[in-house]
Amino acid sequence: MGCSNSKGLEENAGATGSTVENPGNSRPTSVRAQSRGSAITEKKIEVAMKVRRRHENVFAEAPDLTGGFQTARFPKSPEVKDTIRKALQTNFVFSTLSSPEIEDFIDFMKMEKFMVGATVIKQGDPGDFFYVCEAGNFTYSVDGKTVGTAHPGSSFGELALMYNAPRAATVRADEDSVVWSLNRQTFRTILANSSAQQSDRIIESLKKVEILQDVPYSQLASLAGAVQLITYAPGDKIVKKGERGNIFYMIKSGTVLCTDAGSGSKPQKFSAGDYFGEKASAQKDGKELKVFKEGDFFGEMALLNDEARVCDVVAVSDKVVVYDLDRTAFNRILGSLEDIMKRAVSKRTKQNAKAGFGVGGKSGGSSAGEGTSLRDIPKSQLKDVAFLGTGTFGRVTLVQDKKSGETMALKAMSKAQIVAHRQQENVMNEKNIMVLCNSPFILKLYATYKDSQKLYLLLEFCQGGELFTVLHTAERDGVPEKQALFYGVCVISALQHMDAKSIAYRDLKPENALIDKDGYCKIIDMGFAKVVRNKTFTLCGTPEYLAPEIVLGRGHNRGVDHWAFGILCYEMIAGYSPFADLQNMDQVVICQNIVKGKLTFPKGFDPNCKELIKKLLVRDPVARLGMMKGGVQTICNQPWFKDVNWEDFASKKQIAPWIPDCGDPLDVSNFDPYDQEEYYDPNFKDSGDWDKEF
Repeated sequence: MGCSNSKGLEENAGATGSTVENPGNSRPTSVRAQSRGSAITEKKIEVAMKVRRRHENVFAEAPDLTGGFQTARFPKSPEVKDTIRKALQTNFVFSTLSSPEIEDFIDFMKMEKFMVGATVIKQGDPGDFFYVCEAGNFTYSVDGKTVGTAHPGSSFGELALMYNAPRAATVRADEDSVVWSLNRQTFRTILANSSAQQSDRIIESLKKVEILQDVPYSQLASLAGAVQLITYAPGDKIVKKGERGNIFYMIKSGTVLCTDAGSGSKPQKFSAGDYFGEKASAQKDGKELKVFKEGDFFGEMALLNDEARVCDVVAVSDKVVVYDLDRTAFNRILGSLEDIMKRAVSKRTKQNAKAGFGVGGKSGGSSAGEGTSLRDIPKSQLKDVAFLGTGTFGRVTLVQDKKSGETMALKAMSKAQIVAHRQQENVMNEKNIMVLCNSPFILKLYATYKDSQKLYLLLEFCQGGELFTVLHTAERDGVPEKQALFYGVCVISALQHMDAKSIAYRDLKPENALIDKDGYCKIIDMGFAKVVRNKTFTLCGTPEYLAPEIVLGRGHNRGVDHWAFGILCYEMIAGYSPFADLQNMDQVVICQNIVKGKLTFPKGFDPNCKELIKKLLVRDPVARLGMMKGGVQTICNQPWFKDVNWEDFASKKQIAPWIPDCGDPLDVSNFDPYDQEEYYDPNFKDSGDWDKEF
């Protein structure tokens, strides 16, 4: 394949011991299949099955961003507030919140009292509340065994603030106790509204800057993510005359004074909604300052060069809060302002020429390509052949067209479960996104059906099974570096196609990549995919693949897919994900590891792949590889991919490292032979027309 030489995993024992390369084109035996008929040790099964369990999806209800959400504030004494404040400040879920945000959540927390012996949390129950202990003591137990305690100042149940996972432990009061509770809906809605409003405010400010008016909305949203919020006290000098500057400022609140010291000019005040920066708006001779009104902008020179400041800007109100954007961040996201100006002039010249002289011609093709056209295949024309697997809301079955003999996969989804989990929008997105996509690396949608109980997607059938069963076998976890590179090219090609259409996939993991008859990966399951141009706030995905911004609830964009791609590259080679809790599979520990972001690599990890992963697993989404100028192409340009012939991959000229035996079109041996009962609710009656366009 022409990839850089690497010893791959021969040096790396990975998570479960030695690594064995798959000889030739023999099928990597899945853990389930191997465990039924071989002498594999129980320990290997136990570890490998932990990997399987960790990849189940989690999701939370979408927060209310309509502005109609209301919640009560509960009075507290200063002592109680201090107890809660200290508990929140030491909990990772609240670690990135500002002091005003923490004070808000303190006000929203409600007092609850529990008598001795009372159960606060029951293991296995769905969780909605987070607690801080004010008085009393509690015991944690798992399967009846004591595993910990809570005392005044302790907090527990934080996972419930992120998503509706079953409680991992039972918590009982050892004595009469008092706690303060916060529910997930309040936490995520307040946090999402705060973040969304701030982002919208910054974007609207940036749109007023003339030179940025040709910048696409999605890139302005990226710029908004790079803006820093800075607070100044009265008398603080924000800009000093004579200093070199590279920062553009926007006032969020408060008042500042702009003076040209020694020039004899009159001071000029700037308030919320005004802008100031490199040259403010002073005349070159410094004799007078222009009056600025709301909607004016200045300071673009700060984004172009580092000429000396020509005036002083001082905070004069009780508190001044400004947004600042530095030239380095600007250039990283959009490129140089000089280039943007040239592109804007070129674009306007072409528009004027076309308008004035009727210039015509064909437009260039988009790398995103056209969407998929559905086929007319009646559901009655399909016959069931075999069970393939399970989705979030139902089963996937191998079916055969009675007329043509073609085999396809039919995904059935229970309406009752969709409605119960309030996932109607996501399910509709799945169908719409699949129609929008047309890539050799994304599973094709052929047709859709529905009845009173279910929705159906008729899909392309990939006989090679899941990428998961290639990575995790009875003999090993992980694959050699060159094999990982092959699958990585397939996956990043799919992500690049979706990125060009502003689609955030949000569910990348080995189970969601199928191997086709040629051994190539195809991304499947668009249940969490969504067109995102700014930020979205619904938590969804797989715990170990969640980006920090999803865990913390501050809103996310397509950058979460770049993070997840970094996780996948790591797991493909190491055999486990970088933030896993392999001992206890504790989801709280996993989320803590993600937020902390401490990254270590096994011995012998390919250096080029390691460097790629480091650039992808950056906590700040604005600085993450793929979110800067050049987009996903900057990922493809990394040294790990330097010998890849992308055209050969797109046309499938590259020979895959493993090709499934697909002699029989009805063969399902590459899928784990397990089944589950179909969900059926005889009392379900759908109200509404949410699936009208399905």
